[in-house]
Amino acid sequence: MTSTDPYSILGVARSATAVEIKAAYRLLAHERHPDKKSGSHEAFVQLTAAYEYALARCGRPAGSSASTSPPPRQESFDEFMARTYRHWERSSQEREEYFRRTHAHAPFRLLWWRLSHDLLAAAHDLAKLLRRKP
Repeated sequence: MTSTDPYSILGVARSATAVEIKAAYRLLAHERHPDKKSGSHEAFVQLTAAYEYALARCGRPAGSSASTSPPPRQESFDEFMARTYRHWERSSQEREEYFRRTHAHAPFRLLWWRLSHDLLAAAHDLAKLLRRKP
């Protein structure tokens, strides 16, 4: 997925209502979810960011919750994506630091956690490669 226009990612017009954006997101999220055979994590993250950005632009109803704060009106979609990725990277670093503090007395546990995390990421990448058709 190489498009940086949130509306083309969602497949809706720029004048779409919040209901149309939500319906398009749910349909695409079901197709592109990482747990699906044809889904990928990167595509799902970009789709979710496009959904949040488009909802913020069309006027999100008051009181609705979001995983990240809505972007300011002058922020481009690329800037919003960069901020979102920084947020996820920071939370990953915070999880590792928490694990390090809680298991400081057991250094092998931290080593095992890191190895299992790296092995899981490698297995995920290998599975994605094997799913590709030559």
